[in-house]
Amino acid sequence: MQRHTWVYSLTTPLSDSAAAKLQHDLDLIAESWKSHGKPLKGMIEIKYQRFVIARALPEFGLPSGCSIDSLRHALDETFARNGLSWFDPSEVFYKDSEGNLAHADFRVLPGLIAQGTVHANTVVFDHTMNQSDDLNLWERPLHQTWLKRYLPSDVTAIPS
Repeated sequence: MQRHTWVYSLTTPLSDSAAAKLQHDLDLIAESWKSHGKPLKGMIEIKYQRFVIARALPEFGLPSGCSIDSLRHALDETFARNGLSWFDPSEVFYKDSEGNLAHADFRVLPGLIAQGTVHANTVVFDHTMNQSDDLNLWERPLHQTWLKRYLPSDVTAIPS
């Protein structure tokens, strides 16, 4: 199954004014996105001042490999022009105990679990979304994502 949703995690959070400027640039990318010369319908939005979510709307035409590459190239150029960069996919974002966004390389997740910093019910942002385009699967408790493999075998969820 081809995915039509891509999530980019920015290395630094955006201010309101930087987010507004970036959103304008992202709207221009979405409006000019094409596949083999045909316009594609898509949307690119900023969430939590930290994530850029690009979506193709497949009911209006499917993106080709080249159009996906051109989207990535346009995003890279736009990020660079705005002084932004994004993390590679090994970075996991989660909400800390106060509900603030935090992040760590997935390889240190077992240590964060052992310390109690992260647990089964910690809300994580799963960019794989179980290999679907359903954004309802993006922001979920850790025990409902691929990261559950790092939990002790006898833990599935902690009562709230």
